[in-house]
Amino acid sequence: MDQNDLDLLQTVPPYHLQTVAKTRHVPLSPLALNTLSDAMPASGVLAASSPTLVLEVAQYLLNTTSIREVLQDLDELEKAILRELVLCGGRTNSRDLALYFLNAGLLPSEKKSAPAPVVASTALYQPITLLQPPQYPAAHPHGAFEQAVRHLLIVGFVFWGKQTNFSGRDYTSGIH
Repeated sequence: MDQNDLDLLQTVPPYHLQTVAKTRHVPLSPLALNTLSDAMPASGVLAASSPTLVLEVAQYLLNTTSIREVLQDLDELEKAILRELVLCGGRTNSRDLALYFLNAGLLPSEKKSAPAPVVASTALYQPITLLQPPQYPAAHPHGAFEQAVRHLLIVGFVFWGKQTNFSGRDYTSGIH
């Protein structure tokens, strides 16, 4: 566990940290449990996660044995998503990743698109295909890709955010 891991968990909204802790059955001390339940006040405004809570959750989530247990339960698509995220340096836009998986044949396509029109080349009289912009797969809450990402989110293997600059993160958009 390094400081980047702790910094990431510190920026995670308390409701997501609570979901991960419950899903992974993180054994928390009574103090950490109180901190977790106090993180969501009646006002509806989320309080920041306490460093004690983050450290306690991180020690369990980032434990090699705990990680191996979760990895064993992942399906092939979830493992493939994790591999691609690692190859992308740990960050990518979720729709770009979905497009990559669709084009690689790892996701079922919703509909078959019409082939690009063929235009005769006047120079060589060989047909050329007009380039089409990429057709991102439609995001479906119950689609295979979205369900795989959802599972990775709730087990704490993936987090989302918006990269506002090369060092800052805003935990609000579709960057995984």
